[in-house]
Amino acid sequence: MTLSHSEHSSSSSLPFVIMVFILIQVWALMAFETAQYQLLAAYKAPLSWFFWANVILFVLTPVATLLTWWAKQRVRVSGLDWEFRDREVVLDEFKTMSQTYSRDYVGLVSVWDWKLVVITIVAYASAVFVPFALIRTDYLGISISPLVFGVLTTVYAVSLTATLYRGLGGGMTDQFPVHSYRKVAQAVRMLSQTEGVSWCGVRMTIGESQGYFTIRDSRAVAHVEGIEGVARLESRVSPSADAGVVTAVLEEGAGIQENVGGPVSISDHLGRTLLVRDLLQLYISKRGENELLDDVVKDVEDTIRRLKEESSSK
Repeated sequence: MTLSHSEHSSSSSLPFVIMVFILIQVWALMAFETAQYQLLAAYKAPLSWFFWANVILFVLTPVATLLTWWAKQRVRVSGLDWEFRDREVVLDEFKTMSQTYSRDYVGLVSVWDWKLVVITIVAYASAVFVPFALIRTDYLGISISPLVFGVLTTVYAVSLTATLYRGLGGGMTDQFPVHSYRKVAQAVRMLSQTEGVSWCGVRMTIGESQGYFTIRDSRAVAHVEGIEGVARLESRVSPSADAGVVTAVLEEGAGIQENVGGPVSISDHLGRTLLVRDLLQLYISKRGENELLDDVVKDVEDTIRRLKEESSSK
C-alpha cells in the first residue's frame, strides 16, 4: 500500500521546504563569514574558534527544531474513517510492511532514524574540528577552511532537519502508530520455541481509509498444532520493555474469543508450554477426544515434565 492522496504532500510540505532552504542558506553564510575571522585568530586563541563554532551550530539547533515541529503539526489528513480488520502475516512480510509504512508516511509517523542521528553527530563534530585542522596544514587549507565550515554547517543543518522531521511527533502521529519490528520479531522467535505450536507470525489490526492504511495492535502469535484455526498464543509486546507477556486464546466461533490462560512472561518456557496444554485440554473437553491431537498432547506433557525436572534440579 502506498500514499495515493495529496493532503500532506506538496500543499503542506512546500512552505516547510522553502523555509528550510532559506534557513540553511542564511546559516551557511553566517558560518562562512564567522569562520573567515575566527579561523585566522585560532592560531593564537583556539578556544575562541571552538566557542564561536559551537555558538553557530547550537543556535541553529533550536531554530531547526521549532521549524520542523511546526511543519509536522501542519500535516493533516482529513476525513479518515478507518475500516479495521485482523490479518496474520509471516515475520518477513511484517518487516516489509513496517518499512513501507515508515517510508511512505514519513510526514505522519514518528520514527527516529538512528543512521541519520549518527550522521548528524558526525557532521557537527566535523564542522567544529575539520576547519581547525585545515588551518594547520598549508596555504590552500587555510584559504578553504571557511568554505569547508560553511559546507559542513549545511550538511549538519540538512541531516538535523531530516532527523527531526522523521522523529518528532505530529498532528497525525496518534492515527499512525509505529511498532517495533525488533521487539515483535524477538517475541515471534520465542513463541516458535514452544512445544506444541506450528505456524508462528504476526497478528495485527489493519485500518484502511482513502487509500491510507494504519497498523494497530500488532502482536506475535503461535497457533497450536492440530487446532491452528481456533487456538493460539498471543504476545503483546510492551513499548517500554524488551519482553512481553503471553496469553492463550480459543476461538468460540462467530468472532467470539475466550482467554484461556495467562498472562505469563514470554521468557517463561514452562509457562508458555502450560498454556498450550490448557488450550488442548479445553478444546478436547468442548469438542471431544481427537486422535490427531494425541501425539501433540503427549509431546507437550513430556516437555512440561522435562522442564519441571530441570527447574527443580537448579
